[in-house]
Amino acid sequence: PPFEFYNSNFELDGFDIALARALGEQLGLEVRFKDYAFDGLLPTVQLGAVDAAIAAISVTPDREQIVDFSNLYYVGDSVVLARDSFTGTIRSATDFTGLTVGVQRGTTFEARAQEMLVDAGVIPQEALVIYPTISAALVDVRSGTLDVAIMGLLTAERARKNAGDLKVVGEKFYQQQYAIAAPTGSTLIPQLN
Repeated sequence: PPFEFYNSNFELDGFDIALARALGEQLGLEVRFKDYAFDGLLPTVQLGAVDAAIAAISVTPDREQIVDFSNLYYVGDSVVLARDSFTGTIRSATDFTGLTVGVQRGTTFEARAQEMLVDAGVIPQEALVIYPTISAALVDVRSGTLDVAIMGLLTAERARKNAGDLKVVGEKFYQQQYAIAAPTGSTLIPQLN
């Protein structure tokens, strides 16, 4: 949430779902959703198993090598979320020293944390915990098994609203730029734009 999630009726919901439906309606195309793990999305697009993917996918130079992207539809900041009892403030990479850090697998948050924290020697590899979903990381933050989690601002705001024991302890490390991904050379991209 808020980009894509299953609602209380076990139906896909969220901003990305609404945007895909609106685009389909405007273009006169039938939209059918297939749910994939985030870290498998771009290979699925690259292989042409789907016409397009929308899932808060950040545009990066590496990703642009394997898929085509639409125009950006959202630009947002990254934040660090912790339990209310956390006393530190994260202003730079060195402020992560001694912490366990959670990120979602296959995201730019994982790539940036690997580069900025592990590869730079700020935290050991085992202190960077990779989760299948950000919700799983938040469970561990709330239980105290994980010190902090890195995610997008809107996701953090929603988590704080739903769980009153969380707070933002660092923000604006880098921007996320979300777009729709399609196989290289797809004629759908100009239509989406």
